Amino acid sequence: MYDFALFLHLLGVAGLAAGIGLEQATLHRLRRARSGREVVTAIGIAEVNGRLMPLASVLLLLPGLYMVSERWSWTSPWMLTALMLLIGLNAVGGAVVGRRADALAKAAADSLDTLDPAVARMANNPVLHFAMWLNGTGVVAALLLMTTKPNLVGSLLAAAAAIVVALVASMALQRGQPAAETA
Repeated sequence: MYDFALFLHLLGVAGLAAGIGLEQATLHRLRRARSGREVVTAIGIAEVNGRLMPLASVLLLLPGLYMVSERWSWTSPWMLTALMLLIGLNAVGGAVVGRRADALAKAAADSLDTLDPAVARMANNPVLHFAMWLNGTGVVAALLLMTTKPNLVGSLLAAAAAIVVALVASMALQRGQPAAETA
């Protein structure tokens, strides 16, 4: 039973990886959008994530909880940190990415042939970009935790590194945007 749970758990990881790929494709297209239509198309790429990411998370979580109950400790720092990352990433995905992407798609739909400056600012919003990067770096940190099973300090460092890398990546890419688009 443990091996089947591990299979399902890894299937959840694969689903999260697919969702992260969609988010990165969305970010790439948002940074290059020159019309409302291109923004709407970019957001459409990630729209599936509203269903994919929560489903993949459940597929990751339920077998993971079973595996912890069978072979690991509920007080293992790596497990608790990975669980907090999963909960946090889902909260950020729904509260930040989902809401901002919905608002952006609605605003962009009002001017499909041009790129309204307000829509350009929304498309290049640093909080949206950071949140989307955090999903990817957070999953990588969780993978590191699950494969190396570090102590508390190592676990917290992995989570902190995910935040720092997401922040640096999102800021670095924001610098490449024209000032009028990031204001």
